[in-house]
Amino acid sequence: MSDRIALRLHQDITPRSMYGDSDASQHINTLAIAYNGSSFSLGAEKSKMMNAGNILDNKKDLLSFFVNYTLSEKYSFFGRYDNLASEEDWNLKNDGDYTVFGIAKKMGKGVKLSVNIQSWADAADGSESENTLYLNLEYKF
Repeated sequence: MSDRIALRLHQDITPRSMYGDSDASQHINTLAIAYNGSSFSLGAEKSKMMNAGNILDNKKDLLSFFVNYTLSEKYSFFGRYDNLASEEDWNLKNDGDYTVFGIAKKMGKGVKLSVNIQSWADAADGSESENTLYLNLEYKF
């Protein structure tokens, strides 16, 4: 494979904490792929959760896409989309679509400032999306 393409397979297991009839170990299986170009990166991830919350037969699916584009040495644009769905709508109040996009600026060595808009739209019929504007400061030391 090319050094520009990254592929990841991952499994996470959370053992059950109790031993009742409805308790089970939670399993999350993830497949992710990313491509890194000279001025951009993009990727996708698919996760399947079985026995979510350690409850037998609770299943969730997560599909994510992301992009980062370097505009210049100091500026970059980023975006992400997530879709979370529970099988048979058992967790409908937490299912939905999450989107974030924004611009980041390198202020100096180890310091970044970003402005971004985050949106959440739950999966319930007739619900409206909730949009929030964020200002983030990152300091690495």
